Amino acid sequence: MLLTACRYDYPVFARNGGEPVVYAGQYHTDVVTSKAVAQIRSAKAAGKPFYIQVAPIGCHDACYVDEDFNGYVTPPVPAPRHAKLYAEVNLPHDPSFNEEDVSDKPAWVQALPRLDRANVTYLNEYHRDRLRSLRSVDELIDTLAYQTDLQVPFLIS
Repeated sequence: MLLTACRYDYPVFARNGGEPVVYAGQYHTDVVTSKAVAQIRSAKAAGKPFYIQVAPIGCHDACYVDEDFNGYVTPPVPAPRHAKLYAEVNLPHDPSFNEEDVSDKPAWVQALPRLDRANVTYLNEYHRDRLRSLRSVDELIDTLAYQTDLQVPFLIS
């Protein structure tokens, strides 16, 4: 069982009530992948039907608590090997993005200021970090499909 659900860089697991094991400095989704592969191999070796549910945190915000127990969140954290991917990708800018005339919207939307350049830059980078963090989830799914030799009745991603 994963004990640190929102930390990309500090996964902690415990199995069947055992002592927690810290994987400091290892990327969350990589540890989840290796745990899932080990569980699948064990279940297949037992020769019995099995169920496994794998839920990595990739593309969600990272959550942290400081020494004073103040919580805060950050954008998703990609695996280091994916940190430079999608450098040119931006949020889709359809006609409703940062719309100039919001007179047809609810009052609370009308009261919001338009996004400035810094806001748009931040949102674009946040979007890229979500995509980057999902890349390791893609790798996880590919690994599980390969490790199970596609002999599981359902692989839902």
